[in-house]
Amino acid sequence: NCRGNSIVKIASDGGVTPFAQSELFNCPYGIAFDRQRNLYAVNWQDNRMLRIDAQGVVSVFARVSEKGLAHLCFKDNRFYVTAFRSHEIYEVGLDKSVKRILGPGERGMVDGAAATARLSFPMGIACHPWAPRLYINEDVNEGALPRQSIIRVITLDPPAR
Repeated sequence: NCRGNSIVKIASDGGVTPFAQSELFNCPYGIAFDRQRNLYAVNWQDNRMLRIDAQGVVSVFARVSEKGLAHLCFKDNRFYVTAFRSHEIYEVGLDKSVKRILGPGERGMVDGAAATARLSFPMGIACHPWAPRLYINEDVNEGALPRQSIIRVITLDPPAR
């Protein structure tokens, strides 16, 4: 609930109950679980990634970009986070390390290596379950009606072992 700065549970019967509410929320937008079933959220209005424990207690997990965040997914002990307003993708480790992996912070539609590729308002993100890939939904032309978007496939470098 972005406007209410809260996260709710939806039961299988459709019932809705409060789960977490916090002053740390600043329009919680994307959510994802890690392998231990801990819940994480990113704020649309700031740069914080938050961890929500099983009792609904919220704490700051990491600061990601300098602007608002959109969505995240979890793969191979890492989160991948879209920074909508700064046109970037970040990798956040379970050790709270943060690394920009794509986009120099300037809007564009340029494929290529991480240092040169440009993104256009990356919003949604999905981690491929077994291949080293991310799927990014981008807004191609902000403000145009009807809005147009693309899905871009990003191949990840293999994790260091």
